[in-house]
Order: sequence, then structure tokens, then C-alpha cells
Amino acid sequence: MARPAETSARLQVFLFIGGKVKKISPYIKDFTKRADMPRPGTDSLLLRAMIALILRNKWQNQSYIDRWVGDFERIKPWFEDFDIEEALKVCRVPQKQIEEFCRVLVTRRWGMHQDLGLFCGRHSTLNSYLAITLMTVCGMTLVPGGNVVMESFTSRENMFHKEDPKTWRTVETGRFPVLGVYPVGVIPAEILSDKPEHLRMMFTSLGNPVRSYPDSKAMEEALKHLELLVSIDISMTETAKLADYVLPGKTSYESYDFNVFPLSYPEIVCQLKHPALGQVGERKEDSEIWTGLAEAMGLLPKLPERLYRAAERAVHTSDRIPYFMRQPQSMISLSSGVSPARRSVMSETPLSVMTFAARRSVPSLTAFRMSGT
Repeated sequence: MARPAETSARLQVFLFIGGKVKKISPYIKDFTKRADMPRPGTDSLLLRAMIALILRNKWQNQSYIDRWVGDFERIKPWFEDFDIEEALKVCRVPQKQIEEFCRVLVTRRWGMHQDLGLFCGRHSTLNSYLAITLMTVCGMTLVPGGNVVMESFTSRENMFHKEDPKTWRTVETGRFPVLGVYPVGVIPAEILSDKPEHLRMMFTSLGNPVRSYPDSKAMEEALKHLELLVSIDISMTETAKLADYVLPGKTSYESYDFNVFPLSYPEIVCQLKHPALGQVGERKEDSEIWTGLAEAMGLLPKLPERLYRAAERAVHTSDRIPYFMRQPQSMISLSSGVSPARRSVMSETPLSVMTFAARRSVPSLTAFRMSGT
């Protein structure tokens, strides 16, 4: 498996066919000397060219498309009258080898796992869309022996819809959340906006926006204009140096950790990590800091006794799953009859709030806390 640094901002495709590995990679390694090396940053162009090539040669799985795919005719023109040969020249990939590769894709069972190589590169969302389109025209989406949807503990449902008038949009750029997250690239514009409701304070938790988010110079300059910047971290990062307050978070060696996206198939496997070190100084897990702030501001409602009892049973029986399964229903019941401000905090930090139920009598339940909210 390639190291993360090797997969960043690059397209890598692995096919396991007859015990052999087919790979497209931009890195020259011993195991990829014979692989094709697409030009960095041309992932979207290469994927579009492959889809166009398959459609031009009529290699697509038309019976699969007719039965399972909606609105295919609406996107088909995107790949027609497209200069495939010129596109592959830009990608620096031999056309003959891509034709052979596409022929394999439409005649064999295969799957693709998208990860940081696409997510951290240019046109990441477009890359993901085209990768799914490629799998679909080959008839390999959601079929036995093809691509499957690997499940996790987290919901992937988009809880916010841009058409809903209740969905809050960013003040300056008018962006809406996708899967509950606003695009971080608009932060500088939202801070420097002249509108009175512009972004005036920010909390960062074990993150470094100055170096991790787009346009570092613009981000650094914008953060200097905040009225309040609080950083929870384990080191003095570029963002922490700009912060008004730096709160000491715990490292992974000092914390319980719970993998909420194991992406296992066909079963979901819980992976709970215990701390390897004891308490160091005054450090706290970031979820405990969030909960403490919410408690100090009076934003936490009184929790029902059944949650304390569930937490105690979870620890005494070493069976945590019923406690987790109780959370969504409990949070809904807790949300009724509380102010919008409290409901907002509860919806943003459900695990922290639920962990608070265990702090009174079962301290060891801090194992349920997760990094972040």
C-alpha cells in the first residue's frame, strides 16, 4: 500500500485481475516501472477521456444503464464530440494502453476505492463524480463482484438542503453545507466581509487552517482580523501562534479513540483504542473541552436518568452498543422543549453531550469520547 504522501493529489487505479495488479500511477517505483504515468493534476481529464472512449466504442454496459441508471441521456453529451486523443496527450498517457485498460474495465469485475489521492487533489469533487460515472457505464456500481458501498458508524445523509429556506448560508459567499460541512475555502471572505453578521470568532480543534486550508496567505491574513481565535492543539502550530487562547488537547497516545468510519464490508467492526499514556499536565480531550464550555454557558439541558443508567450498564457489562443505539432517540427527545441555541449545540456535539451523562458516576466511560464533535 502506498504511503499517504505518495497518493496525495494523484490518481492511482489498482485492478486485481487473475492474480496480477494493473495500476496507473504518477510515481516511478520498482513495482510501477511498467505502469503509465499520468501528468499530475489531469485526473479529471483522464477520467473523462476514458468514459468518452468507452462510449465512442460502444463498450458501455447498456443493459445495466437502461435498467438502473436515470437521466443518463442528460450527461451523455458531456462525453460526445470530445477530443480523446488530444486529452490523452495532455495527460501524457499512451492512447493504446488506455484503450487496452478500458477494454479490461468493461469485460472484467472490478471495484475502486476513492481516498486521499482524489480527495486532496485538484477538482476533487469532479474526480469523485467522474470515477462513479466510470464505474456506472461499466456496470460495476452496486453489483456482486463490483463496487460496493462500505458502511460506517456515521450517517452520510445530507441533513441540509440548499432549497430549504431554513438552511443557513454563509453571509458573504452564500454557500450552503454539504453533509453538514461548509466549504473551508470561503473562510477568509467570510471573516473580511463588510457585512455586520460576518464571521468574528473561530475555534479550531486539533487542526491548522493556516497550512491545511486553501490559500494559506489569505487564511493567515484573515485570521488576524478575528475578534477571538481559540486553538485546541498539542503543538504550537501556525494557527496556534495567531490564537488569543491556546488550550492543551490530548495526543492520541493519551486518549481513547473510536474509528467511526472503518469502511469494512460486509460487516461493521468496532475499533476502540485505549490510551497508552496516563494524564499529562492539564491536557483534556477536545470533546471534554467543548462539553465543559457548553456546561459553563448553561447550554446543556438536564439529562434523563435513563441515560445515566444506560451508561452504567454499558460499563458494567462491557457492552457499549446499546448505549450508542440509544443516542439518536435520546437526542431527539432532549431536543424537544429546549431553546434553539441549546438545540443547535446538541445537534453539533451529540457524542460530547451523551458522554456528559456518564461523567457523574462512571468516569471510565470517557472511552466513548471521540476526537472532535
